[in-house]
Amino acid sequence: MYRKKSEMRSKFRLYFGVLFIVFGLFGFLKMFFSHRFLDFGILLDILSILVGVLFLVKYFNESKGGFKKNTPLKE
Repeated sequence: MYRKKSEMRSKFRLYFGVLFIVFGLFGFLKMFFSHRFLDFGILLDILSILVGVLFLVKYFNESKGGFKKNTPLKE
């Protein structure tokens, strides 16, 4: 049960990390080509990319055998 939750959480981090980065880059490109540079929009794009990077860092840290929460002890 615990391992399945951990695997689902890991997939969630991977998919949403990539999704946030793609949306952030798409927002940057949209503003660049429309020549409308809104301060709030740029901040949202940067925040989106940073959240995506955070999700991916947590995913790769966990996949390399880093700290895993909710794993039962072997008896």
